[in-house]
Amino acid sequence: MPEDSETADIKKTLDIIMESVFNFPPDSYRQNQLEAMVAATLGNDIVICLPTGFGKSLCFQAPALYSGYGDDTRGDAPLTVVVSPLTSLMENQVQSLWDLNIKAIRLARTQAMDKGNRARFLLPEARILYLTPERLKTDLSLQKDLDERYECGRLRRFVIDEAHCVAENGTSNFRKDYLKLDQIRTRWERVPITLLSATFTAQTLQRTLKALRISTSPYLFKTTLDRPNLYWESKARNGSFSGIVYNFSQKSCVELADALRKYGISAFHYHADLEEPQKANIQSLWQSGVIKVVVATVAFGLGIDKQDVGFVIHAAVPKTLEGLYQEAGRAGRDGRKAKCIL
Repeated sequence: MPEDSETADIKKTLDIIMESVFNFPPDSYRQNQLEAMVAATLGNDIVICLPTGFGKSLCFQAPALYSGYGDDTRGDAPLTVVVSPLTSLMENQVQSLWDLNIKAIRLARTQAMDKGNRARFLLPEARILYLTPERLKTDLSLQKDLDERYECGRLRRFVIDEAHCVAENGTSNFRKDYLKLDQIRTRWERVPITLLSATFTAQTLQRTLKALRISTSPYLFKTTLDRPNLYWESKARNGSFSGIVYNFSQKSCVELADALRKYGISAFHYHADLEEPQKANIQSLWQSGVIKVVVATVAFGLGIDKQDVGFVIHAAVPKTLEGLYQEAGRAGRDGRKAKCIL
């Protein structure tokens, strides 16, 4: 982006936000992070395709706090709406933001808009709302609240996390309500959109933009997918697995998890047909280290932010290279050497 006085001022303000709120030294930006933040602050549609663990969330969280937007200096802050497929990710990010004294809200697909949640949603200083695509599609009361914010200029940005799912839903059954997210542009047409993914190819991106009715050319921030701290191996199946293990079918996940437990390995299966409380419990136990190995279909993992994953193993070859990279990228987020085994 061209540098001018406005851009320079925005960068200075973002530096202050990053250091004072996120404890992030100004000289610690990764490639394209600051440029993406500036483009978002200026109100552009943007696409952020950066590797897993690269800090994509900061690219919308920091601009959500920028105080040069409309009348938010009087405390009536504009809202950034984040659409995410994974409730556990939303829980982690919302808790982390509240720990930083940032007012954030989470609405999962089955979570009731009880008095407490509604009170937090209506807080004038609320900055970020996390919700599932199902919630945005079905919650008419929420849509009306967003309409009111839109009409008075208090709706800052929509962010679609794991946005490649929009294009991939044409060939899979994963979270079909991603296909309904075109209502963002048709209903709240003046609100800019951020698309986040670690695995956009040129073809997938074009299909995604078309599906979401984004007709203008968004700013694209992309870097190499290579992560030097990940070491790849290809091994024949020998029954010896540990870490996160991906498999195709629900049945094979259950059987493999059972087999691992017989060998004294703390493992459990995970797939899309489990009840939501059970999914949340499995992920929580895995995050805390009680469960050492999750044997899962592709339903597990979008948005995972566990730092110390040492292994990601594919017990079966993934359908696409993008899927292989997305899933393997959950390893080594702490910067230590990690193995990706096929």
